[in-house]
Amino acid sequence: MGDESSPSSSVSRRRFLRLAGATGVVAVAVPIARLASQDDPLSRWSDEGTWGGTAPGPRDVVRVARRVLIDSSTEVSGLVIEPGGELVFDPDRRITLASTGNVIVRGRLTMRPSRPTLVHRLVFTSVDESRFQGGGMDPIDSDVGVWVMGRGKLDIRGASKLAWSRAAEGVPAASTTITLRQDPAGWRVGDEIVVTPTVPTTEADFSTAYDYATVRAVEGRVVTLSAPTKFAHPRIGIGGGLGPEVLNLTRNVRIEGRPGGRTHLFVRTSVPQSIRYAALRFVGPRKGGQLVAGRYGLHFHLAENAARGSLVDGVVIRDAGNHAFVPHTSHGITFRNCISHNTTEDAYWWDVPDDTDDVVYDRCVASLVQIPHGLEGFHTLSGFRLNRGRGQAALGCVAVGVQGGTNSNGYHWPSQANSSEGVWLFEDCVSHNNRSLGAYIWQNTSEIHPVTRMICYHNGISGILHGAYKNPYRYEDCIFYGNGQLAIILHAVSTDEIPLRFVDVVCDQAGLSERCVATANHVFPPPIPTEFERCDFRGSATSAIGFFAENNADQIDFSDCTYAGNEFFLADSISASTFIRVFGPAGKGDGSIALRRLDQSGGELFPNWNAKVYDI
Repeated sequence: MGDESSPSSSVSRRRFLRLAGATGVVAVAVPIARLASQDDPLSRWSDEGTWGGTAPGPRDVVRVARRVLIDSSTEVSGLVIEPGGELVFDPDRRITLASTGNVIVRGRLTMRPSRPTLVHRLVFTSVDESRFQGGGMDPIDSDVGVWVMGRGKLDIRGASKLAWSRAAEGVPAASTTITLRQDPAGWRVGDEIVVTPTVPTTEADFSTAYDYATVRAVEGRVVTLSAPTKFAHPRIGIGGGLGPEVLNLTRNVRIEGRPGGRTHLFVRTSVPQSIRYAALRFVGPRKGGQLVAGRYGLHFHLAENAARGSLVDGVVIRDAGNHAFVPHTSHGITFRNCISHNTTEDAYWWDVPDDTDDVVYDRCVASLVQIPHGLEGFHTLSGFRLNRGRGQAALGCVAVGVQGGTNSNGYHWPSQANSSEGVWLFEDCVSHNNRSLGAYIWQNTSEIHPVTRMICYHNGISGILHGAYKNPYRYEDCIFYGNGQLAIILHAVSTDEIPLRFVDVVCDQAGLSERCVATANHVFPPPIPTEFERCDFRGSATSAIGFFAENNADQIDFSDCTYAGNEFFLADSISASTFIRVFGPAGKGDGSIALRRLDQSGGELFPNWNAKVYDI
């Protein structure tokens, strides 16, 4: 017999496997006696010498143990890139690699087309979602997808482009052009775009009025559409003016399953990853209507500090049956200009109660977040679930079109242990046209959570629902506009030492409801007052603030606030201990006054407020 490392020996082994009719035939990039370094020249996939015989095909599970350039589209039964091996998609060609089995990356996978007109695709052609098992740390044959393991590295960079922008003005129904607020860098004819809903909650389809089109022409900031819009997308005159978001869903690097055969991308490595300007479609499998644990759109799994420095930039995840972006106990990842569109389950999420530290969501979008089939009352569906850990930030993000039940929301600060909670740097985020809430806070904590320059508009129930029992959140320079029933629903009270505060907040109900703010039942009596300072209340029909907490008292201070119309209403059923202080102008002059329930002794009856008023 000849030397086992010789090409002739490799050919003999491969022919033997074929002749024997073995399943899972393996094609190996030769020589296999060593693992090539990154400086080694590229061997071509189409070159028989790379494999010691015919190039692999649909029946082969391919093992790449050196640097291989895939220079033509092909189909395989699976792929393993070994440590030290690298598979490089030819940067100067359109390449589609189709696989019926797993793609396991222990070496390096490079997809970097040299021009925007070239497309690199990795597509899984026959995934059976009913076979998925979920869970675990290692690849499973049944759970077909991309697995990045060990020191495996993704080097993915599609053509850079503006991920999304807002329209400079409103977009009327039947429009064929949209003028953007930013230059549409990288946008091309044929790109798929989505225009988000902005109509008021009085419209029946206020949370689902999306328009879809392709780009027909681009001239300056004017984008011509392939078809006229079906819905109106008005510009909202707040925050300097907010037009609808226009999302570009097209990327020239694509990882895809099929409708009904969704795949996933699982990352558990000891090196940072770089995934830029790629699109993942038909990902996040479901089985029997239930999500498959651990098989999400893009899932960093328990990489801990090894994930630090990872960048996910300009990535689109669409048509996902499970969570889109998941940094599960994988610290220090930046998600920038990412888009989740048409995702079932919370779009940006990680497992609770586990911690994930130093995650940054920078200008990311959660759009059209769907309820699981058959769970129409899925109450806490979220665009962004702001879970536990330290050093996280959400900056300039958008949540729009979140469906679900009563407490579904754009942003969710969930209940979690005080010892390890998510104190987020949360700035300049927008939440609009969600079915129920702009934001849902349900925490008990002694730590100050800053919420700065948040805008919540046209959400079905309220801008925010703030609970649970005690916390010292601080809202500053926020705008809550035109929400269906209220700007703020207030359950929580201040902590023992630090107040819950609303500073320079605008609550404008645009004539849609009786009140801007309503207090609801409190679990505990307030140790110190909640504070509203320099806030502006307008657009409510009956009163700016209504006090309805029956369990335990309201204690709230209003300082230097402004009110359009009647200021307060105290329900007959509120706690007798309710004590409201007003500093500055409010209906009875410029003095400092206190409000108590109507049946309290002393004071002066003020019918408009259904209250007794006392000078202080």
